[in-house]
This record gives sequence, structure tokens and C-alpha cells, in this order.
Amino acid sequence: MRRLALGLVLALTTSASAQRPTLTIEQITQRPETWIGGWPGAPTWTDAGDHAYFSWNPQGELRGDSLFRVAASGGDPERVPADARRALPPRFEGWHAEPGAYDAAFARRVYAQGGDLYLLHLGDGRVERLTRTTARESAPRFLLEGSIVYREGDTLYRLGAGGVVEQLTDLREGTELSESDDTEAEAYLRDQQRRLLDVIAARVERDSLREADRDRDAAARGLPKPYYVGSKQVGQLQVDPTARFVTFTLADRAEADRTLMVDYVTETGAAEE
Repeated sequence: MRRLALGLVLALTTSASAQRPTLTIEQITQRPETWIGGWPGAPTWTDAGDHAYFSWNPQGELRGDSLFRVAASGGDPERVPADARRALPPRFEGWHAEPGAYDAAFARRVYAQGGDLYLLHLGDGRVERLTRTTARESAPRFLLEGSIVYREGDTLYRLGAGGVVEQLTDLREGTELSESDDTEAEAYLRDQQRRLLDVIAARVERDSLREADRDRDAAARGLPKPYYVGSKQVGQLQVDPTARFVTFTLADRAEADRTLMVDYVTETGAAEE
């Protein structure tokens, strides 16, 4: 019985080997995507939920992976045109995956794309562009009262009704200059100059009055008070849903040694880092 089974396996193996084509060097070394194609990957949904989107390069026909979609009810995949791909809202992460991205009624979703802010109306799928700037706005969120807060650099802004933008924070590098930071010799010399030279005393008084006027004007305009962070790096900058307070973290900036990699083959003929 064992001999019969072994003979059957050998016969099948010999038959399969005879039918298998001989591999050539050209076949072995070619790029897999040129004869297999890229596998579909990165599947995702949008808030509408009517189509599933994924990356694909069937049979290697395209220069690279492209975006395809298939209806939720099934059917053949179709390639998404470039203009439609650029206008797509972000992927659906779950109703509670992004705190504040949806308003209280789950009727609108705010998101950042390409450095600008957009508003998605979930009822009809309409997309409304909120900003068009060279600055990079990020991390938009709804507050409880319905306005939108977002981050630009290390500053938080609130976008209210009618498109009015309000600055919520004023975080600055360095430290606030103060006469208390002077050394004993500097403080003595400053005091002497003020007491002995009338022109210096008058200038100090004038500057003091101007500074007081600027502070009153800033308070009247409702601008936030500056907060100096020294040489620290700001992180996790966010405002609570009622806009009563702001939280952030401060960390030492990494001063790691840089590793230089020199490219000697350049268009200019000169070595470049």
C-alpha cells in the first residue's frame, strides 16, 4: 500500500513538472506588478457609506497605485477620477473616533485637508470650504456652542458665525523682558541714568505710558495675553469644549547630533548634503 501511494505521488509530481513551463531569467527578475499587478489595499469608507474605496493597480496597467471604489451593494470596481479623488472627504473612522470632529447633532463634520478647513454636511454630502490660505490650519474641532476651533502653528483660533476669526492663544518663544532680570550693576546704572538725566526720565515715562495704552487697547480688543514658553516645544495644544481654558504640554527640544549624508551624483555636479 505504501509503495502504491509513493508511486502515485511520484507520478503526479512528474506529470506536474512536465506541464510547468520553464522559468527564464527575464521572468524571474521582472517586477511582480508588471505581470501580477498590485494587490488591492488600504480599504476605507466615507461618512456616506455608499461606496468602499481602496488602492489598486490591476495587472500593473497604471504607473502606480490608484484609487478605486466599489458600491456597497456590490458590483465591479471603478477607478475614481483625479478631480473626484481630490474632492473626497476623509475616511470614516467611527462616530466617536475623532472627538469634536462632528457637531452635537451629528449633522456636520469639520476636517482639514491640504492645510485648509472644510465642512461636510452629512445630510446631502455637500462640502463647504472654510479657508483658503497659504498657512496650514489643522486639528479642527467643534465647540459645544457650535463654533469651530483649529490650530495654526502654536496658536489656537476660533471660527465663529459669519466667518469671524478670534485668536484664543498667544504662545511665544523666549521670555518676557523685565527690569527685574537686570544684574545689580545694570540696575544701578539704569537708576543713575534716570535720576541724573531728565531726558532719560522723560523718555522712560513716555514709553511707560505708551505701553500702558497698548495694554489697554489689547484688552479692549479682546486679544489673549502672551504666554512665554522659553525654549520649550509646545505640544498637545487644545481647548476644552466650552472654551473656558486651554491645555498644552512643554518639552525640551531635542538637540540630537545630525548625521550628514552626501550625494555626489547631482544635476549641478556639486556634492550636496
